[in-house]
Amino acid sequence: MEENDKVVVLSSDVSVSVNTERIHERYPERFFETGIAEQSTVSVAGGLVMEGFLPVYVALAIFSCEMTFAQTRQVCNANLHVKIIGTHPGVDYGEDGSRHHANEDLALARAIPRMTVLAPSDCHEVAAAIREAVELDGPVYIRAARVPQPEIHEKGCKFEIAKAEVIYDQEDEFAILYEGSALRQAMEGWKRTIPPLEDCTAAWPRSWRENIRKRWRFRSALQMCLPNLGKKRTSKRNMA
Repeated sequence: MEENDKVVVLSSDVSVSVNTERIHERYPERFFETGIAEQSTVSVAGGLVMEGFLPVYVALAIFSCEMTFAQTRQVCNANLHVKIIGTHPGVDYGEDGSRHHANEDLALARAIPRMTVLAPSDCHEVAAAIREAVELDGPVYIRAARVPQPEIHEKGCKFEIAKAEVIYDQEDEFAILYEGSALRQAMEGWKRTIPPLEDCTAAWPRSWRENIRKRWRFRSALQMCLPNLGKKRTSKRNMA
């Protein structure tokens, strides 16, 4: 926020849960608390764009993405530079019951024309994704895990949109494909396959976008990293 004085942050009564209270304390004049009014918050964000600001709305994914679909769709129709961050995705908020689960946020956000969806993994990549979203024209949805993730990136890393990232590569016999907030589970699964299964690759798509003129395909992005995935090859275990 130091680099761009147009950035403002919005909350719908969850600033403590999503750690934006610190922004409230440091930049009180650039923080807007709208209360339990998620749909109105997205509409307010759109209005702030029209006034020259760059709003970032942060809330639980069930609130910031799923409960605001109609308003977010209007923001995307107008191609407004609203940035939405959804925390506690999937069943990250398990102890609070299904009413707080967000299992459909990626499906909803990906379906809206002009919306760019980012799925960073660890804390350093979340920061990089936010920086990239601020610079990107148009609406963006960022899905961020609630629980701390293993740190596999360096501080100050760059988030590359439309490019899958390979974390581990031990040939192309099979691959573990995962979404950013599932990094911990993917790494645990990876460790269980080694050494029993040696020819394994771990990778995840970083972004999705639905656009009237251009579409980024997961398969093409993944093939840039794993050109031999799916091709017939002789297993090392069968060459003895």
